[in-house]
Formats: sequence, C-alpha cells, structure tokens
Amino acid sequence: MISQYTKNALKTLGKLIQVTRQERAFSQAELAERLNVTRQTVIAIEKGDRTVSIGTVFEAAYLLAIPLFSEDDQSLSKWQTILSGFSALLPKKTHHKKQKVSDDF
Repeated sequence: MISQYTKNALKTLGKLIQVTRQERAFSQAELAERLNVTRQTVIAIEKGDRTVSIGTVFEAAYLLAIPLFSEDDQSLSKWQTILSGFSALLPKKTHHKKQKVSDDF
C-alpha cells in the first residue's frame, strides 16, 4: 500500500506529462512509439498509475523535456557523485538485531 502523498505525486506528474504532451502536439500513440510501449501504458502514465515502471515514467518526462532533478546533466552528475560518496560511508548491509525472547516461566 502506498501513501496518499505518493498517490497525489503520481497523479500530478502524470497530469504534467499529459499537459506537456498536448502542448507539444504529441499524440498518445506518438509518445508510446518513442517510449517503445503501448498507448495504454501512456494512458496509465497520464493517470498516475503506480504499476507503470518508474523508468518509463522518467523517460516520458525526459522526452517531453520535463526536468525531474535538474535541467542539465552536470547537475545530475554532481548529485550522483555526492550520493556515491555517502554510499561509501554506509554499511554494505543492514541487519535487525534479534531480541532473545526469554521463555523461562
């Protein structure tokens, strides 16, 4: 189950993709062809359907020149470098410590 916030974010991004597609005079079929998906998938993206792959949604935004993180590749590369530095500091795995249950009654 996903939060209401996430549902709203998906619907908002989907609507943004739909409006931008229409402004740029793309049909759903044309966008689907460029994404290499069906027209039904484009309809699902525009409705904010959570079952559509995030990569497909991001690619639709990219094809329509909708900035997601930044408007240039250098800024995105900078974030990737910063985050990889953080990742190097974190443990490779996380484990939940199991509490020993006392069953002595």
